[in-house]
Amino acid sequence: MAMDHMTAANVTAASAARRWLMLGVVSVGAFLPMTTWFSATAIAPQLTRLWDLSPAQGAWITGAVQIGFAIGALVSSMAGLPDVFSLRKLIGVSALTAAAANLCLLFAPSVGLLLVARFVTGRPWRACIHQR
Repeated sequence: MAMDHMTAANVTAASAARRWLMLGVVSVGAFLPMTTWFSATAIAPQLTRLWDLSPAQGAWITGAVQIGFAIGALVSSMAGLPDVFSLRKLIGVSALTAAAANLCLLFAPSVGLLLVARFVTGRPWRACIHQR
């Protein structure tokens, strides 16, 4: 009888540990894609000075992501992407695409390409949270 109790306790402890692990994985998975949105927004004042942007151009650094986000929502919904593709793959590819677009900020040779990179950052990010 004591052996059955120990086995049940071990199963319960393992189940609780797995739940905490999954909570951590989901939390990190929700947090990391958001960093692509906020990273350039956080350094927008420095980018504005570095590129000698007007205040309106500086505001577009954030606005381009929001426009990409909205268009990404429309495209994702209208195309039914979550119904066509595996959610894990859709979220993974979307997060990697947003990260790659964000990386392009380091190499953008012009303000126009900087804004395109920000727009592209917003589009897949919407797909990342569409399923949540």
